Amino acid sequence: DNFRVWQIDLKNYSDEQALPLPTTVDCDINGTIADIAARCIHGKCWPVVLLNEAPRRIFDCSRKEERILLQDPGNAKHLATNSSRSDLETLFVSEDKEVIKYMFDAGRSGYAPHWIVSKSPGHKVVGLDVVKNHLLSFQDNGQVVVTDMESGLGCGTWRVPKTDQMIGGGCADYDNTVHILVNGNRY
Repeated sequence: DNFRVWQIDLKNYSDEQALPLPTTVDCDINGTIADIAARCIHGKCWPVVLLNEAPRRIFDCSRKEERILLQDPGNAKHLATNSSRSDLETLFVSEDKEVIKYMFDAGRSGYAPHWIVSKSPGHKVVGLDVVKNHLLSFQDNGQVVVTDMESGLGCGTWRVPKTDQMIGGGCADYDNTVHILVNGNRY
């Protein structure tokens, strides 16, 4: 659904119950959705949305604030935030094969490109996530590339086993677990 943000609330869920149905999030966006990420403060999290129209914009669903991605050529596809930070000063956005760090520029009322954190030699980025000081780029060839966000140096690459290919991206958590969406019947 490119028009609404959905959530599944698992707070009171137990294995003995049916999974709860998704519900829409109160997120009054003005446009279609390219991707979502999360922002968290004191254990409460909410969506941050990358809007699909040019110029690309970021919408914070909790604060109801919309800010532009400055100097964006119009092909921003995926978004990641460091959800463990209380501010939303830094974003990571993929543009085909590059992941660019954007920093909020108050004087220009938007996010300005800071530097290219990672560049894929031949594969498109299909998803992003940030855990602590690491950027995870999920690529269309089934690789997950881990990059140190401060130095831009590679920390490692994981590959999905056998012939399965990444189709939707993935995410990570603070327990050193990476979750991926793959195309294949073996899992």
